[in-house]
Amino acid sequence: MDSTYSTQELDQLREFFTSTIVETANQTIPKSKVSTNSKPWWNEDLKALRKEIQRLNRLAKALEYTLF
Repeated sequence: MDSTYSTQELDQLREFFTSTIVETANQTIPKSKVSTNSKPWWNEDLKALRKEIQRLNRLAKALEYTLF
């Protein structure tokens, strides 16, 4: 059994797989909604840090009330 492919056949396969992946991604991945309030520099790391700061602020406020 000969499993040798020509360069042209490999290029056609590459184009087929690439276009299939791109088409599927375009159909299934939701588009992000850009608004005037969008912040393109905001990312998941900043989101995690902000949540941690909020948690620590709540803890500090709770401790403040227990001390007085």
